[in-house]
Formats: sequence, C-alpha cells, structure tokens
Amino acid sequence: MRPEPPMDRPTVFISYSHDSPEHAERMRGLVASLERDGCTCRLDVYKDTAEDWPAWMTRQLMEADSVLCVVTETYEKRFHDQELPDVGRGVGWEAGLIRRLLYAQKLHNDRIFPIFFEPSDKQYIPLELVGYDQFLLDGSDGYESLLRKLLGRPLDEWPQPGPAPDLPIRTTKSLFDRPGGARLGGSGPIEPSLSGPIRQFGLPCADGLPLLACLTWASPVASRNWWDARKNDKSWTGPGTTGIPAS
Repeated sequence: MRPEPPMDRPTVFISYSHDSPEHAERMRGLVASLERDGCTCRLDVYKDTAEDWPAWMTRQLMEADSVLCVVTETYEKRFHDQELPDVGRGVGWEAGLIRRLLYAQKLHNDRIFPIFFEPSDKQYIPLELVGYDQFLLDGSDGYESLLRKLLGRPLDEWPQPGPAPDLPIRTTKSLFDRPGGARLGGSGPIEPSLSGPIRQFGLPCADGLPLLACLTWASPVASRNWWDARKNDKSWTGPGTTGIPAS
C-alpha cells in the first residue's frame, strides 16, 4: 500500500474515460508529471484498497483538493449517460457525484476543472463544467498553468501594500472680492460707532456685517425705532436717514 503523502502536497483525483490504450498511457504520464512536481494523484489504475469501485470513487471525489475531468468526445457521452447500459459506468457514477457536489455548493466551484489535450476537444466540455477554469494541455505552458492552479502558486504575486504618501494640496484664491461691500469673515468690519449703538439697542450683529443688514435681519420695527431716535440727534455722525421706510 502506498505510504501517506506529506500534508503540504495537494491531492488530485483524475476522472477520465477509457478511450484507448494510448489515452490510458497519457493519463499515467500526466500522473507521473504531477507527482514529480508536488502533487499527490489518485488514478484508478493505482487503486490499492479493498473498497468496491463506487465507494472508492466517492471517497476520492470527496477527499481530493482538486478534481480533473479529462474531456474527450467519449467522456462527454458517458458523462451524460449516452452510452450502452453496461459501458462507461465509472464516468457515469463520477458524473452523478460531480453534479451533486456542484448543486450543494450552488455552482460555486474552485476544485473541479475540465482539462483536454486537443483544442478540438473543448467542444465536449460537459455543460455542468462550462464557465469554470479549464486547461489545454498541449504543451509546457498549459501544463505549468494547471500546476500553478493545483499548487495555489499564481504567476503574478500581489503587490506589497505600503502607507499613503504625503501629497501636496493646492488651494485656489477667489479672483474677486465678495460684492456688496465688506466680505463676510474677511477684512472691513463695521465701524465701532455703528456696532456700539446696535448692541446698545439689544440687536445682535456679527463683526463684518453691514449696519442695515444687521438691523433689518434683527427686526424691521426695531430698525425704524433706532432711526427715529437719531433723526434729531445732532451728535450722530453716521449715515443719513434718506430712504428710511416710514413707520
């Protein structure tokens, strides 16, 4: 019996159809490559337990980190039960389990992948496996892509994060002064001679606001009373009373 593989080696189960002796030889060659390059493979020709075939296939599908479905025209037919009743029972059993696994995961799948050796075999990918990662093993580049997937070692490493740099900030100064005299919050507060009487009459007025604006904002009646009190005040040196609304 084969010894237990190291824990850091991913387990790969290979589901395939017995198309021809040449195809079976290619499966053994694929297993030899993957075993050499860090994977632990499960292939039916290396079964070494007393389990019956359905139990063995079920355990492999459940325990494997990845499942490779080797797509050919024959495999697709047997996957969809389009062969004679006594032909392709192994692929048929595995296909039923694969459907149930995908159903249980609501089609979220990152462990069951179709692979094929000829570009023309892509058309035979079972519908249940269309749209997931697939690998064409027609050369070393395709094999490397598959191996990186199985080992979890992508070609491009995610960049290392760093702190945000100190970036300069540019502000824009207003081109023109605010219309209407003194600017709010800027230079040119109202004269103390005006702000004093306003506060004396109990009218709130922020520094920088024009006199009439403060009076009108506080109370139109109070503004008229304030002007009436200064009509005959000879000492008043503020603005005249022209344009004051009549009471």
